[in-house]
Amino acid sequence: MSLTTRNFEKSAGGCAGLAATAILKHDPATASIPVIALSALAMKADEERSQGADCNGYIVKPLRYKELYAVMERLLVEPEPVDEQAAPPSLSTT
Repeated sequence: MSLTTRNFEKSAGGCAGLAATAILKHDPATASIPVIALSALAMKADEERSQGADCNGYIVKPLRYKELYAVMERLLVEPEPVDEQAAPPSLSTT
């Protein structure tokens, strides 16, 4: 398994990264790639929205490297199963 980091510019509503995650997670070739959301949005609803987009982890800015490394280690040791039959997540920002 590989781990890739990518910075997606935030669009109106903050869904650029979530939309990209949904695309990755619903393509069998990339569905198993772990995605960690890094956000300045610290509300519980923001974390739930990232989970709804199938992010494997969620970290609130400012970035704390020890927290990032712990999440990365957890994902590399215990990858989450891929549900190829799952319906695409809702990306509404309401």
